[in-house]
Amino acid sequence: MSTRRQLFAQARERLAAGQLTTADLDRLEALPPGGQQHLLYLYALQPSVRSPVVSGSQHRPDGSGLCQIDPLAPEVPYETVLAAMRDGWRVISFPLHREGPAGGDIELLGYLFVLEQML
Repeated sequence: MSTRRQLFAQARERLAAGQLTTADLDRLEALPPGGQQHLLYLYALQPSVRSPVVSGSQHRPDGSGLCQIDPLAPEVPYETVLAAMRDGWRVISFPLHREGPAGGDIELLGYLFVLEQML
C-alpha cells in the first residue's frame, strides 16, 4: 500500500517526465481525506526516543499487523522510537511505564510510546 506522500511523489516524477495522465490524477483524487490511522506501540528501555526498543505491536484498521511483545523477537520494526519518527510515525503518547502481567514470564516491558501514521 502506498502512502499519500509516495503517490504524490510518483505523480511529480511522472509530471517532470511528461508522462502524467488523467488516470494518475483520478487516482490522487480518489484518495480518502486523511487516510487510515495505523498505530504502533513501542516499548523502550528508557523514557527517551533514543532508547533501544525491546518490543512492540502494530495495529491496522484491517486487523492485520505485528503483535510482538517478546523482548528477544527480531520482528520489532524499529531499533528506537526516533527511527520510527524518521520513517513518518508521529508520537501521540509517551512514555508510560508498563509492567507485564502478574506472575507472567515478562515482568517489565519498558516505557510505552504510542505512535500513529495516517496511510
